[in-house]
Amino acid sequence: MEKLSILLEKYNEVYNEGYFPAIKCKNCGYTTQVLRNRCIRCNSDDLEIIKISHGKIYSYTIINRGLDEVTAVVIVDADGVKVKGNYMGDQNYLKIGNLVKSIKSENKSVFVPLSQ
Repeated sequence: MEKLSILLEKYNEVYNEGYFPAIKCKNCGYTTQVLRNRCIRCNSDDLEIIKISHGKIYSYTIINRGLDEVTAVVIVDADGVKVKGNYMGDQNYLKIGNLVKSIKSENKSVFVPLSQ
């Protein structure tokens, strides 16, 4: 359990720096955004936290509950790793394949258009 708490601490550090954290297995290379203490592919516990800073929009949804604030959530393909995060920026830019980057906004990581 101690190893998981160390991973969680590093995971949160990366997120607070303005990146999206992912877990990469040093043994087989499998990478996922889901925090775990063992690789689901090879069962190794030799894992590291990596920083996802950019990628292409793979999918997105716009959440509108009839309030003033509309939330856009994107799934970004970062070299084969799918990462979910909130999107800030021009919603006209939300198109599959468009490039985005991560930034820190109000103490959390968000994706914005690459041109911002």
